[in-house]
Amino acid sequence: MKFEKSKHSIRFTIERDFNLLAVRNMKSLINDTKNVFIDLTASKLVDSEAIIFIHRLLKKGVSVHVKNPPKIFYEVVQILGLENEWNLSEMVDRESDRIYD
Repeated sequence: MKFEKSKHSIRFTIERDFNLLAVRNMKSLINDTKNVFIDLTASKLVDSEAIIFIHRLLKKGVSVHVKNPPKIFYEVVQILGLENEWNLSEMVDRESDRIYD
C-alpha cells in the first residue's frame, strides 16, 4: 500500500486486496484526516472489514472517495444494506483522480 498525506487529506493506493490487513495499516495513518481517497484500481477483492471501515469513517464525518472499485465492492455494500445510506455516485470515481489538499 502506498499513501500520500497532506494537511487534511490522505490518499491510499491499495496495491493488493482491500481487506483487514489493509484496513489495519490505514487506521494508523488517518488520525484527524478530513478527506480519504482510496484507489482500488489494483484490487480484485474488497471484504466486509474494508466496507465497515469506510462506513465508520463516513459516520465520523470523514469524506471518503473511492477510485475504480471492483465489482465485489458494490456486492458487499448491497449485502450489508448500505447502498441506500451511502451516496455512491458522489463517492465512487471511475474516470480520473480527484484533487486533494
